[in-house]
Amino acid sequence: MKKVLSYILVSTFILASCSGGGDDEVCDFTSVNTAPVFTTDNVILWYENETTEVTINAFDADGDRLNFEINGNDDGGQFTNGSTFFNSQYLISINRVTGVVTFNEPPDYENPVDNDDDNIYRIHVTVEDESFCNTDRAKGVATEIFQIKVVNDPTDDETWSWWDGNLIKSNDYAPYDKHLKSYGLIVAGLPDVTDDFMKKIGDIVNATFGRNSITSDPDRNLLLGNIVYFQALQRVGATGMSSYDPPLNETNYPGWDFINDNYIVTDFIWEATQNSSEEAKTNVAQANAIIKPLIHTITLMLEKTFSEWSYEDPSSQLVLAMNEAINGGYYDPTGKFGDLSETDPIAYKRAIAEDFAYWMIYTAWGSYSSFLPGDSPEWTIETLDEMESNTPLAYALYDDYIYRILGNPIRYLEALTSFEEE
Repeated sequence: MKKVLSYILVSTFILASCSGGGDDEVCDFTSVNTAPVFTTDNVILWYENETTEVTINAFDADGDRLNFEINGNDDGGQFTNGSTFFNSQYLISINRVTGVVTFNEPPDYENPVDNDDDNIYRIHVTVEDESFCNTDRAKGVATEIFQIKVVNDPTDDETWSWWDGNLIKSNDYAPYDKHLKSYGLIVAGLPDVTDDFMKKIGDIVNATFGRNSITSDPDRNLLLGNIVYFQALQRVGATGMSSYDPPLNETNYPGWDFINDNYIVTDFIWEATQNSSEEAKTNVAQANAIIKPLIHTITLMLEKTFSEWSYEDPSSQLVLAMNEAINGGYYDPTGKFGDLSETDPIAYKRAIAEDFAYWMIYTAWGSYSSFLPGDSPEWTIETLDEMESNTPLAYALYDDYIYRILGNPIRYLEALTSFEEE
């Protein structure tokens, strides 16, 4: 079952207990009363304009009755708890007995009223068990910070709309002097990138994120919401990193560090130019130079949206599928990333997972014969049918997510066959 990835978990437990069941019983503080624990992810996604109820669940091993309340702090002042109101706005209520949380008025993404105006309502929720002894010492208590994240409705916000074909020339994302937005993804080009190349990328992104007849709207909305929330930005340059003289850095390109530090970025899309290698000037190479970085960006956003796409969790669907392909001899990342596995193990896990996702998705899109090298030792599966037969976990990962969230941009990749040397 799909589950939204939880973020930072903050929990405090106070343990105490008693024995007996009536007013005359004596509390036995030598025994331990098991404190309740929350069983609901501490990030709750809530669609704007909705007042749907969401239940915060908790479990008590002793079977004691549980009571919920909001402690205040952060955005707690914006909430109501049963019949106790923290202020006059009455935005959200929580039922003390059932833990049901409700927006009393539909939240408006465009007009947030949380403390940070970031559409994330942070509340400290306490669950307390009703043990036999009516003293604080005898109760088990758990406190957790829940983030109620209001998600934008894609039908009323241009940031979730497709790119309209017009490039924006500005310094909004300096040192990039031109950009476009497609369904929230920012595609920004350096000054030497041609407008025509940017437009080709825009068409590909439109086709990739556009809604279609088999789209799973809830999952797609979660992904698009996080693309906007985390400010994903796809960088575009010309020829290659080493071709820039002076080098690409903050000194020579003011804003370089700011973009890299404040936006989600992965590797570059490189436009082939007269100065590119002959191999890079081929139609196949140009298609891969676009789609591989784009899939890397998408994979990173999937990881931030769905726990099944975690590259750090050894039990995630992504890691299990990748290991299945490695063990079967269908994917071999050996030697691809130098000594990164030793110098930065987490970065290495991300790199091999992103590359695996690229091969898996690109092959499933039917692009292998046209755009992928047939003699590649790194990846040996050529069709979706082969994937289903030989790597069923990879097939399931594609079918559960990519097939139901993303479109297939292959016809726009085929349009790149008009590539000509300048």
